[in-house]
Amino acid sequence: MNIRLRFLLLVGVSVLVFVGVAVVISLSTPPMYRSSVLVLLNDVPRQGSIDSSDPMVAAAAQDTTFGVSTQVLMFQSDAVVSQALETIRNAPGRMVEVSKVPPQYLDEHQVDVSGPREIRVEQVGDTSVVRVSVDAGSEDLAQMLASGLPESYRGYLFRMRQDADRRRVNFVAYTIDEARRSVQLATADLLKFENQNNVVATPNEYATRLTGGGRPVVKQASRQPGGADRLNGVTRRRQELEALVSEHENRVARLGEVADRLLLRRVAADDPVWTINAATHPVQVAPNWERNVGVGVVLGLLLGCSLALVQGRARPAVRGGRAVRMEPS
Repeated sequence: MNIRLRFLLLVGVSVLVFVGVAVVISLSTPPMYRSSVLVLLNDVPRQGSIDSSDPMVAAAAQDTTFGVSTQVLMFQSDAVVSQALETIRNAPGRMVEVSKVPPQYLDEHQVDVSGPREIRVEQVGDTSVVRVSVDAGSEDLAQMLASGLPESYRGYLFRMRQDADRRRVNFVAYTIDEARRSVQLATADLLKFENQNNVVATPNEYATRLTGGGRPVVKQASRQPGGADRLNGVTRRRQELEALVSEHENRVARLGEVADRLLLRRVAADDPVWTINAATHPVQVAPNWERNVGVGVVLGLLLGCSLALVQGRARPAVRGGRAVRMEPS
């Protein structure tokens, strides 16, 4: 047989075998579809973004502010994915607007959320933008899950933020109660001191102190034997107690402002997640026929050429051996 024909035959058979294997692998691979969405993460540490003048509010902000790499892992957590799947399973109508799935389709078909899926979240360059890609066994699940993950992650961050703020509001409220008790004790000590030292106050001033508000008015001290030194000592002690009352009252006022800021942060905080674009239309990524067939052709060519070369080198040696054996002795 012609050497060239034999070479082409070996290569062709090898290519056909490998292409056939690639076709079988492609047919046995379950289809997978990919949809992606770009998301901007707002809750990331930025220089000067946290008001450090209020340590309590700053601490609350730091507790719910994470770097991009940390949020990438949080985005793929079971809590976020499970919430998105639960929304698709129980309330698929909520996903219609963002995923562009026709409502009549949801009426006729049940979206299967138990199929194979793969979720990847990757940072885009050195920015706060991440690309969320979802591979799923159906086009609907891929697109709806890609649309639902940012919503689920937004709710996850809001719940974390609210829990952190709630704990601090409760702590501030407890501290305010403690400070108010301190005001009452300091006021009682001041009144007791004035009674013991015959310091006269008007009835209106006593009423103001018992209600916990206002600063005392100018008082009159009764003259008793003891001279000016005793009167100066009483005056200094009285001023110290008044300053203590004022300090505790100011502390109550500051804590009240902190509580107001924390409550305002809970209801008026920035959106932690912005969806830059809607989920893309799903494209089939598996089985990848072009890749599988291409790999089969390349492997078939390599193996066929190798076999043809080996056979071409081996044939002259075999012929030479036969010629030696056929020569007369």
